[in-house]
Amino acid sequence: DWFDTILPEGDRERIRGIFLRTMEGIETSGALNPILTKDGHQTMLRWSNTMLKDEFGVTTAVLAVGTDVTELLKAQASALQSARLAVIGQMVAAMAHESRNALQRIQAGLDMLSLDLADNSDAMGDICRIGRAARELHGLHEQLRNYAGPVNLETLAVKLPNTWRRAWEDLAQTRSGRDITLEEDTGSIPLVLLVD
Repeated sequence: DWFDTILPEGDRERIRGIFLRTMEGIETSGALNPILTKDGHQTMLRWSNTMLKDEFGVTTAVLAVGTDVTELLKAQASALQSARLAVIGQMVAAMAHESRNALQRIQAGLDMLSLDLADNSDAMGDICRIGRAARELHGLHEQLRNYAGPVNLETLAVKLPNTWRRAWEDLAQTRSGRDITLEEDTGSIPLVLLVD
């Protein structure tokens, strides 16, 4: 039985129904369904169905010609995904532009605060951390904006302990009032890396 041999189990009744509608004279060309190949994979076919009639006009058979559209469907799905990504890219570019304006306003506000609070070392530490976070966010926006261009790594020699110490400083408010200490044991290993 062609239906039981060639069709995946979940599609058998639906395709049988399409075949029976064709036998009743209902137009069913363009139906799309998977079939099982000899090696067990599925291939998508689009069908053109024609009723074959005897001399009295009675349908005696259906001529069904299936065209493999597997690659076409994959190409269509890929094109749709590309179109969606293009729209997302345009949206990200617009957001990056608008966010950059907001980041510039934040930086201007921080500059004014630092003038007013120059005598308060705790407040200045907070202002420095906020400024650094704003600059990092600005850098991310620049990376997003330049994403379509060639990748240019900007490597610098970085002392790894400075990186985790900065992270430790950034968490100062979170660890406030808790009994937490940062312990470092680097031995004699030089922890300088070239990083982007």
